[in-house]
Amino acid sequence: MSSLEEKLKVAIDWRVEELSLFKHLIASGKLAEKEKEIFGKYLITAIYALWEGFITDSFEIYIDELNGLSLEIQALSQDLIQEDLKVKYEKLQNIPKSDFVKQSKSINELNSHLNNCIQLEKAVKSSNGTIAFKEINKILTKFYLNNLPQYPWESEIKQFVKDRNAVAHGDFRSLKATDLVITINGFCNLLSNLMDEILTRILDGYIKKTYLQN
Repeated sequence: MSSLEEKLKVAIDWRVEELSLFKHLIASGKLAEKEKEIFGKYLITAIYALWEGFITDSFEIYIDELNGLSLEIQALSQDLIQEDLKVKYEKLQNIPKSDFVKQSKSINELNSHLNNCIQLEKAVKSSNGTIAFKEINKILTKFYLNNLPQYPWESEIKQFVKDRNAVAHGDFRSLKATDLVITINGFCNLLSNLMDEILTRILDGYIKKTYLQN
């Protein structure tokens, strides 16, 4: 097992353990119906938090792995370089002009970046807003990794995000207490499968070196 695969599996394994605990608690029979209704609703946001956290962790792990290759800027895919430079430039723009020390440091780092081995910013992987179907594919595309196919993922992720957003905004009308066990189990299984899909795509891209210039 490679170092990259091992780190990604660690990021997956503890989340799978928590998902298993969620499923056990909601179906254990130890909760009264009212308790199950309340607990189940907020579990949806907890499951989503595991999903969003995994995307952050997994792509930061991948970026660390790419940075460890000591690649020259000419070797890396130009789209990835452009995205990285945009992040670095935005960081520079956000430094107050009166802070000469930080300005100089950032300019020196940018100059070093252009003339030495590439060090990608962690923010390169960022997505604006909710990690829905289109957003995760945008991140995968950014790293030249295979996208998730529309079937079956788009509709399943759409429902997951819809229910999460409803709970996050205090709208519980679409959530039926009688279906919560099925809903929680379904979302837990969905996340487990999605994490495996992301793992497969990252490892495949790393092995095939899709991050390099075509």
